[in-house]
Amino acid sequence: MDQAEAEHTNRADRQTPLERMTARARKAANARSAAFEGAIRVAFGRMARSRRGLDAVAKTVMMYPASLAEVVELTEPGMFLSLLEGPEDRIGLVLMCPNMMAGLVEAVTTGRVGEGAPAPRKPTRTDAALLAPLIDRFFQQIVARLEAAPQCDQFAGYVYGSFLDDPRPLGVLLEDVTYQILKLRVKFVETSRQGELYLILPDIAFVPDGTGPDDTADAAWATRLEAAVSTSEVQLDAVLCRIQMKLSAVSTLSCGDVLCLPESALEALSLETLDGRAIAQARLGQARGQRALRLTTRPGDMPDDADIPFTLPTSAARVLQVGVVPEDSTPRSEETADEMLAGFTPPGDFSQTGAFTQPDAMSPLDEGLLLDEGGPPDTREEPE
Repeated sequence: MDQAEAEHTNRADRQTPLERMTARARKAANARSAAFEGAIRVAFGRMARSRRGLDAVAKTVMMYPASLAEVVELTEPGMFLSLLEGPEDRIGLVLMCPNMMAGLVEAVTTGRVGEGAPAPRKPTRTDAALLAPLIDRFFQQIVARLEAAPQCDQFAGYVYGSFLDDPRPLGVLLEDVTYQILKLRVKFVETSRQGELYLILPDIAFVPDGTGPDDTADAAWATRLEAAVSTSEVQLDAVLCRIQMKLSAVSTLSCGDVLCLPESALEALSLETLDGRAIAQARLGQARGQRALRLTTRPGDMPDDADIPFTLPTSAARVLQVGVVPEDSTPRSEETADEMLAGFTPPGDFSQTGAFTQPDAMSPLDEGLLLDEGGPPDTREEPE
């Protein structure tokens, strides 16, 4: 073992566990970066070889994040600009410096790249039509080379969109999100000409409707929140009806007084939350000797502003004796009211049905519910 190897071994032995972990992580990150840059170089080379006379290599490859303002600042007069169409309506951008655009157009039209610098000119739609197949081919090669790499999703699904002859609308056309910029410095072989190519794509980790890591974390958090909330208790109120009374009548109410309810009160109860929002309708009945409700609507099917405000007209003709008397026969004592309520039986016996999932099994109204007019009991059959 020579002196250099001995010093390296001694230095490694003196590292703390945290330093060794950091060194391994840095080494792994460098390896991933090198693999990514190598894949981009191969993809560009294969795209170039697909065109006769286009002999070019990517000398340097860089990828870094940028804001929308930084993207707009990259544009310079004479640059070639084209929009990219991506998945989920994402919009990307391709930028080429004048040397890069001219070299590619020369290779496509003449089969070779000239030695001298091109004359300054403004990009045209003809240039865009010639370069569009190369742009699509480059993206296809990138996705093929990065198929097993984590960066593959960043480039997948993009194709040439449209030519842009003026950079000023970029601030409106592009979304104000974080972008990933892939910058290539290209050397045209057997010439001294070089150029720069930029692929600018929305970062999938920051797009609002994407499926990046942030969305995965949000979905996991939402699942945990739903599991915690689902086990919480919720209080629901069964509201028979709502009646209107004069303030003077309300102020004289006392224990034993009987309020008049409409006949439909027992057939259409409102199941409400604590804030008074109706979520379902139900019927009043019995199950195993206890008061019970059978739902007649599915919870959640009622609109948010649904309500069942039963208001009693002053000339109510038919009311039930469920704590009910005509307006002109208010009981004079607590005993009179108790006698009137003694024969009350809820309008349905659910004791034989168990769970409330079979509305057709409900029994008809009990004969104990008499009308205040003294008529016979309601013998109408329940609807099937």
